[in-house]
Amino acid sequence: MIPASALPDCPQCGTTIREAERIGVSAHVEPCGHFIPAEFFRPSHVEAGVAKELVADGGVVRSDRVAENRAAGEATERHVAAAIPELGLVPDDVVEWYDAVATTAIFPSTTLPMVGLCVIDRGVPVEIKSAQRRLSAQRRGRFYVRPEQHDRLIEAGGVYVFAVVDEDRRPLALKVVPATTFEVLIPAWLDGGEGRSDYAQLAWSKLFAQRAVERGRSA
Repeated sequence: MIPASALPDCPQCGTTIREAERIGVSAHVEPCGHFIPAEFFRPSHVEAGVAKELVADGGVVRSDRVAENRAAGEATERHVAAAIPELGLVPDDVVEWYDAVATTAIFPSTTLPMVGLCVIDRGVPVEIKSAQRRLSAQRRGRFYVRPEQHDRLIEAGGVYVFAVVDEDRRPLALKVVPATTFEVLIPAWLDGGEGRSDYAQLAWSKLFAQRAVERGRSA
């Protein structure tokens, strides 16, 4: 747990944050219980000893933690591509706003249900989003989406592959949702803070049946 005496207000509800617990690239804040990007915090918000424990892009940075999170994301992408052989991964140094492309037509199945689609055509860009089944204190993980990336996916007719993953980043459940369809599921774009991208977050239970995920199934 990361206590601090001068934390900002929660960007979701406006409640003054009393404590922040880092969970990967997010922070769980009290007393409101929301998850927010750890990048929301700035050095001025926290004492020096506490600041070093928070992860941020362009704010408080720990290179080892950033590298760890990048490695976890890449591991998830590899596992998802192994589960969906028709996906070809695209490195970030080639394109940053999607993770893969359909190398041939992809059809729905019992392990890969699709929302509002009967096929993903060859060449369609695919963004892979993952959430852990359980975080600390048994809380469910959440998917995070950024508006700039989301808008580009819509323009390109792209889709999301959402994956609920275990501790080893292996997918327990997968689901394809077109970016245009996911638009209606976004509760709100939240302010990421000065100089940082806005974001939206969605608990995996909004897309997957809890019992199915606990059994390691997609439906």
